[in-house]
Amino acid sequence: MTKVINSSDDLVLGIAGNSPGYLAQTGEIKAFSANQRQQHGPKALFPIYVKGHDSFLGTAPFCQVQLRLPASREAVTQMEPELAVRFKVEYGQAGDVAELRPFALSLINDATHRNRVVTKLAQKKNWGPQSKGALEQQIAIDSLQIEGMEHYRICGFLGREGQWHQCSEDVSVSQYTVFSQALCDWLVQRIAQQRDESVLDDIGQLLVQAGCPRSITVAIGAPSYTEACRDHQLQHGDEMVVCLYDQRRYQFDEIQTQITEPELDSVDCQHKLVLRQRVISDQESVK
Repeated sequence: MTKVINSSDDLVLGIAGNSPGYLAQTGEIKAFSANQRQQHGPKALFPIYVKGHDSFLGTAPFCQVQLRLPASREAVTQMEPELAVRFKVEYGQAGDVAELRPFALSLINDATHRNRVVTKLAQKKNWGPQSKGALEQQIAIDSLQIEGMEHYRICGFLGREGQWHQCSEDVSVSQYTVFSQALCDWLVQRIAQQRDESVLDDIGQLLVQAGCPRSITVAIGAPSYTEACRDHQLQHGDEMVVCLYDQRRYQFDEIQTQITEPELDSVDCQHKLVLRQRVISDQESVK
């Protein structure tokens, strides 16, 4: 049986533009206005899942072991290895978000339908069940302070016909453009201020529609692709691995070796998290 994950949080969001150069590399920067392009740092939030929503956003897209390609034969789909941060939400007297407190790290494969013509960013992100990867395991944290986080690194790999390739750069999570307390503050501000305009959604409204949850998950950005995988296109049968690891315990060459050994994925989950998925075509049934 395929393990389909109903997200433990009723609202899952993503950040566009929190990795230096990533939007330009993928071409997604074209979705933003000239003024937004010139602004340093992340550009926007987009919804991935909103429990109870009456649109595609209400469909839980998460699966831990498979990723189903879009139905269109012309779809160009790419993996996006991302750090996921879970936040406890504190609300003010007016019902607004007063504070976000990080309490866990996990992983999301924020797979994207690159060439889909859309009116909203979110339409490239959730095309139904198994269109997104998410890991059940998590690492407990009490803050995102740099001095406690700089030893965590994230990377991604693509396997095809028995050959593995490093798909995204191996980077410290502290290298996100906005991180630590500044990330928490940016999210609070963005939830309050982002409106339904152009390719963006009103995040505050979606929070209410999700029932004002006590915790939310945010995928905070993908590292840049390696040159070899910059233009990759997922195909039926591909394998994908997203890895978060503690560099005090593991070296990158050890991680590269271990991706060929799935039996090690769940070993030492306090210092290494591994999300592994196989790509299937839209014609394969969801089990």
